[in-house]
Amino acid sequence: MACPSCGGVERTPMAVGYWHCDSRVTRTQRSWVPLHPGHPGAGMRPLDETHHEPCGFDYQEVVGDSSSIPTCACGMFAIGACSSCGKPACGVHGKLLSDTFLCQEHALERVAALRELEATREATRLQEARASTAPPSSLAAAMQRIAEAEATAIGAAAAAAASNVQQLRRVAEELLPEVQRLVHEVLAAASARSVEYTVSGAPRKKERGGKTVEDVAGIGHHVADRTVGGRTTGWRTQSIYSGIWPVVAWQADWTPPSPDTGQRGPVVGALWFNRYGMMVAGHRPLGASAIVAMSPFVPVGFSRGTGMMLSGVAEPYANLMQPVHTDDLPVDRLVELLQGTISAPILLQASLADIVLGAAPKIMVEHRDGWPGWQG
Repeated sequence: MACPSCGGVERTPMAVGYWHCDSRVTRTQRSWVPLHPGHPGAGMRPLDETHHEPCGFDYQEVVGDSSSIPTCACGMFAIGACSSCGKPACGVHGKLLSDTFLCQEHALERVAALRELEATREATRLQEARASTAPPSSLAAAMQRIAEAEATAIGAAAAAAASNVQQLRRVAEELLPEVQRLVHEVLAAASARSVEYTVSGAPRKKERGGKTVEDVAGIGHHVADRTVGGRTTGWRTQSIYSGIWPVVAWQADWTPPSPDTGQRGPVVGALWFNRYGMMVAGHRPLGASAIVAMSPFVPVGFSRGTGMMLSGVAEPYANLMQPVHTDDLPVDRLVELLQGTISAPILLQASLADIVLGAAPKIMVEHRDGWPGWQG
């Protein structure tokens, strides 16, 4: 079966009857740049950049009776069993390492062990190389000290990586029950106000014929469609969605430097849920502008430890985690979300209470000192 999104046939099994499209597709991304570099007041012009990348669409193709197929903890059909513990895992929550299929927990342990082994081998190789071509007298001693310092640095890096994984797991294990508690409190409030957001479609020449724009979160409730624009700018369909709430936020990345000030801002990642308890995670892709309005905004601030605070807005995207029920969210999946983040996760308890009651959310601030992913 070809990919329903791009028509390609290159694919990877994620679970029995569940496929991930690897076919290469061409996508165009539009950004706006000054008409005349060095003169910002001269106006802006569009710049289209073409990228070739994997399709990445996930789809199902089930053939025959699937009742006897084992399932992963997430509910999808398993594609194998962990060689360490025997637990069945799907393609999302299992990984093939050195021709051995492992669950997420044992895959993380195997990766840490392989890195430590590689660091040890590299240190031994450096020492043997220095010894075999050792220069005379004091120069030989200096080279030996350099080799020992390199070996120590490599070992320290491997130990730090293993320690970081353990720290992320501790944070995830403490955070998950709080997240589930908050979600159930909101779902129990029948009249809880939610975030409403508007997604804009591509421009078209005719006013009629517009279709509902796809929900970038994938778990929102479709409210209405409207047509905006005109003959000179083109017509666009804007689709309005609601029924979702944010529960956790973090700094996922940095924005490109501002052309005026050269400063960068935070890209805010967030975990969202809907009235059925389904959760997604993501952040606005750099250069994307699908969401054109939100009510209310969810402001999040990050302290740089120098007295200056950078603020951003959490937006409902699903490019980091596809829908999973709150009660079925595994700790390993939360650990994956936190890996590579710049700041520690912020539980949006106060902001969530304000949104539910119909008030403007308070800005939540996170201090990043000591977080494994922090980079200045």
